[in-house]
Amino acid sequence: MSSVVTTVIPTFRRPGTLRRALRSALAQTYNHTRIVVLDDASGDETEAAVRAFNDPRIEYRVQPANVGYARNTAIAVQSVRTE
Repeated sequence: MSSVVTTVIPTFRRPGTLRRALRSALAQTYNHTRIVVLDDASGDETEAAVRAFNDPRIEYRVQPANVGYARNTAIAVQSVRTE
């Protein structure tokens, strides 16, 4: 069995860029992937942009309050459970 690779995408109020990043991550030829999107309390259409993909490889999480880029990224990286 192939190892699963996790792609971490921290985001804040950039649904257009996030869509492009998700399309790119999903288009990779290596199929054993997990994508974690950690939204830093955007409060915009970010969640809808993620949900529109309807792909079980994508895990969407949202911070209850804005924690800033560095902390949001660190939390996202800490969520990785793959080798």
